[in-house]
Amino acid sequence: VVVLKFNPLAYAHIFVLGMCLARLRALVPRTDPTCVEPLMQVMAPLGYVGLFLVFCFPAAQPPAAKLSSRLSVLLPFQSMVLLGLAGLPGFQPKVAEWASKLNFLESYSYAVYVNQFICWHLWPAYRVGFLFFIFLAGCAVIAVHLVQKPCEELIKKTANSKWNKWVILSLPVATTLLLLALNYLPNREPVSS
Repeated sequence: VVVLKFNPLAYAHIFVLGMCLARLRALVPRTDPTCVEPLMQVMAPLGYVGLFLVFCFPAAQPPAAKLSSRLSVLLPFQSMVLLGLAGLPGFQPKVAEWASKLNFLESYSYAVYVNQFICWHLWPAYRVGFLFFIFLAGCAVIAVHLVQKPCEELIKKTANSKWNKWVILSLPVATTLLLLALNYLPNREPVSS
């Protein structure tokens, strides 16, 4: 089960589907806008409704819902959302226009993704509530403004220098070595006998 959840090869079909959707989006003829445009307007909302029903109502869940959703039994709904938000060349659905007002959140989403389990480990209780998500959002904002944005500025300033590629290539190696060194620090938790 762990291999299916976390192995990148288990997600190759999602990558291929994304490429197929991009190709389909370019090939859809816009000769009859009375047919295509209304369909594009409702595609993302219908995809979200389908995902909502599957995740919120046990009767609508496929077998082994948590694993099968990762292995893309729900891929048709996810495809509807992607295609509905992407629109067609020269045509953007209303839902995509409304969602574009939230583009300022895009830099925070990765910080939330990276910090969610760290914050959960730091949270004093196993069960989380609304305050946990406020804490997670605060940690994400701090990470974006203290780490991500300064790094982006540094890369922009040094983009044309000769040593920039060596610095960028050495950062993952330095991080790996640091994590290995931190792994060998003594454990602060008491050892049970």
